[in-house]
Amino acid sequence: MRRNKKAFLIFLLASIPVDTTVAAELTPVSDSRCNYLLRGEINEDDVNLFGTQEVNRLCLDSSGGSFLGGKALQDLFMTDGIRTYVRRGDQCHSACALAFLGGSEWGDMRHASRTIEPGAVLGFHAPYLALPPGKHDAEELNQAARLMMTIAGEIVADGPNLKTSLSFLTGFILHPSRETKAVATVRDAVMGGIEIATSYKLAKVTDKEARQACETLFERYSNAFSDAVTATEPSFEVNPSDDFTQALTAKTVVDGASWMTVGTLNSAETPWQNAACAFSGTIDHWGYREALIWSNDSGSKVDLTSANRKARLRIPDWYFLPGETLVKTL
Repeated sequence: MRRNKKAFLIFLLASIPVDTTVAAELTPVSDSRCNYLLRGEINEDDVNLFGTQEVNRLCLDSSGGSFLGGKALQDLFMTDGIRTYVRRGDQCHSACALAFLGGSEWGDMRHASRTIEPGAVLGFHAPYLALPPGKHDAEELNQAARLMMTIAGEIVADGPNLKTSLSFLTGFILHPSRETKAVATVRDAVMGGIEIATSYKLAKVTDKEARQACETLFERYSNAFSDAVTATEPSFEVNPSDDFTQALTAKTVVDGASWMTVGTLNSAETPWQNAACAFSGTIDHWGYREALIWSNDSGSKVDLTSANRKARLRIPDWYFLPGETLVKTL
C-alpha cells in the first residue's frame, strides 16, 4: 500500500533528529541571568509552554529538536521581547540555536538580545529532513526536495529580521551538515550579533586594537555599505601591504571630543572605497563605548563630513580583540 503523502510530509517537517530523549520543560529559576530555563528536546508545540508565563530572560539548554518548534520559538521571542542566554556548561544546538537567535528586547525598536558565556556551546546547522525507513518513490523524493528548498528560502528571507551578517547566515545557520558548527571565536559572535558575557576591559584604545576592531566591524556591516549602483564596498585592512592601499591613523572630533581614528586609503585604481572607524575614549554605564564607521570614495580623503555612508554603534571592549580569539578563553 502506498504511504499517505500528507503524513509523509508532516514526518519530514517534524523530523530533525537529536540525541536528547527528554521533552522540553520550561521552569522558573532564581538566576540573575534569566528568570526561566528551557531544557530538553524542542518540538513544534513548545511555544505553548509560554502561554501564561511571564518570561523575559530565558536560559536555554537543549541538543535541538524540530525545526518547526525552533522557528516558532524564534518568532515568539522576537515578538514578545524575550532575551536569550546560554550559560557556561550548557549547550544549545540545532533547533535550540535557531530559537536562541530570536532573543530580543523592545525599546524604541526591537533590538537583538542573545548572550553566551565563555564555556557555553552554541551550535548551528541547516535543517535537514529525515526520511522514514523503507523505499521511497520519485514523487516522494521530489516532494522532499521541494520542501527543503522552501525551508531554506524561509531562512534566507528571514535573514534581515535575525540581525546577523550574511556570512553568519551561510556559514552557520545554513551549515550543510548533521553535525553542528559551534560559535567558537570573537569574529563568529560578532557576525552572529551575539553578545559574550565577559568582564574583559581594555585599558586604552591604541592603534593596534582600533585596527582590529575596525576590520571586524567592516566585515560585520559590509553589506550595509555596498553601493547599489557600482556594487563597490569599503575595504579595510589591518596592515596594508601594497602600493594601492595606505594605512591612516588620526583623530576625529565627535560631539566636541577627540576620537581615535583608523582607516584604509584605497587608490582610485582599486575597486574599493576608503574605510574608516573612530572610537570614543570613554565607556558608558553599561560597559560600551561608541564607534563610528564610514566610507569615502577611493582616491579621496578619509573624511567623516563627506562620508558616502556612516553608522554609529555601541560596542563592548571584546570587539577590540583579534577576531580569531577563542570565546572560551575570555
